[in-house]
Amino acid sequence: LCYNVTIKYLLGPLADLELALVDYVSSIVEQKGFKPVVVPDIVHESIPDGCGLQQRSDKGILYRLNEYNNFCLSGTSEMGLSSLVSGRVFRYDELPFKLKALSRCFRPEIATNAVESKLYRVHEFNKVEMFVVCNENDSDLELDELVKIQTSIFSSLGLHCRLLDMPSEELGASAARKFDIEAWMPGRKMFGEISSASNCTDYQARRLIATTRTLIALLETYQNERKRLLELPYDIRRRMPKTRSWTINLHNAIDTNRRCTS
Repeated sequence: LCYNVTIKYLLGPLADLELALVDYVSSIVEQKGFKPVVVPDIVHESIPDGCGLQQRSDKGILYRLNEYNNFCLSGTSEMGLSSLVSGRVFRYDELPFKLKALSRCFRPEIATNAVESKLYRVHEFNKVEMFVVCNENDSDLELDELVKIQTSIFSSLGLHCRLLDMPSEELGASAARKFDIEAWMPGRKMFGEISSASNCTDYQARRLIATTRTLIALLETYQNERKRLLELPYDIRRRMPKTRSWTINLHNAIDTNRRCTS
């Protein structure tokens, strides 16, 4: 891992691990009937508003383009997917309409303590997203299906997770019901959110996996006392290059002068 303050790089085996994780999750989602979409990283400001993103403090929640103030960097592929289906009228036999996207997500977030630093709270990260357009009477069933897909994936990775049915005060403007999935991170001795799913009724239904936090859970779950990864899940390990050892040695990350560790 190499980074300086706000910029991170995944090098060698860690890059392999993230690519393997994305490939594994994407393959499962496609088997469930989700069509892949490549979404834009730059969106019009009306799109986040339409997704229910609201400013709740004086801190910025989007990266805006200086020369084009009406445009911003996408905070999630949900924005691009929402724009894709916005204004479209679906026939009943087209539903449920299922999409999935892998995208770079940009967030002006700042870690408030050492626990949130490094990979946990970052300005940009990769995320796989599931998005469903369905008949309003089927929205709860589709939400349950999204949660089942999520929990089965994390169970197959051998992560220790808990499912939270979020209270109304924790819901965003768009969500009528929301589940968060948190994974136990042994190095931090805490649960951390790695996934969520929401029923947005006449907004929309969504998210699967944020890769950086899932990487934390994998790295901290499978390292031994010598800080080496020896027994990654088979479905992940077989997707990593055979020409390069998948045994990963872990050291403390360093956040000054763009120094690197692996």
